[in-house]
Amino acid sequence: MQSNLRIDMKPTPMVLRIMVANVVLWLLFGILINMAGIPGAAEVYGALMLAPEDARTTVGALAGVEIGFWPWQLATYAWLHDLLAPSHVLFNMLGLFFLGPTLERRWGGRSFLAFYIWASIIAGTLSLILAWLLPGVFGFPVVGASGATMAVLAAFSLVMPEATLLLFFVLPLQAKWLLWIAVIMDTMAFVSGSAIAWHTHMGGVLAAWLLISGNWRPRLALDRLRLKLLKRRRKPGPKLTVLPGGRGDDQMLN
Repeated sequence: MQSNLRIDMKPTPMVLRIMVANVVLWLLFGILINMAGIPGAAEVYGALMLAPEDARTTVGALAGVEIGFWPWQLATYAWLHDLLAPSHVLFNMLGLFFLGPTLERRWGGRSFLAFYIWASIIAGTLSLILAWLLPGVFGFPVVGASGATMAVLAAFSLVMPEATLLLFFVLPLQAKWLLWIAVIMDTMAFVSGSAIAWHTHMGGVLAAWLLISGNWRPRLALDRLRLKLLKRRRKPGPKLTVLPGGRGDDQMLN
């Protein structure tokens, strides 16, 4: 059954707070580093971004700053954005603005915030693992809410797959296809050489699936896996055949 979903242009309280926090931090670090040149501001920014290994960064305004990995970066990187690219924070906040409020109304503000934070941590963790395994491909510093925003998009597609959206405000599209379109476009951009954190985006998709399905719990995931294996191994029972004979259907039993 299809349902048309009306996007409310007024953000919900928690979504608004997340958006404000992201924009304020982007403006604050932009002013401190790019305009005021406050000593130590670039080092603080570098300590908050997700840096897989110790190195001197060549990222924009942080060129020459020593960065390295610290555990808190798994929670802080998603609240920062490229200081030289306003479009980075703009597009992430637009995605959150359009899809986040519906989920917040469904889950509540605290649950949505918990989902957003855990999704960013899971996406950051996958980014870190892939960076250590394939440093030549993924071993670069990461900032941005893209992983968490991708998780919100994936959650929307998983929770309300039959809802109909207007893609680009024109083309009707069921939400279940939105995720696949986003993944395909993201992968094509990455393969073409675009400077995007593809591994972080895919980490957001993985995070949404784990958190919504409950498979982040090892026991639950193992139980579901065992159940699937049992269903596959189960042998079909003997086929029963109805033979003619016996009492007629029109004969009543007393």
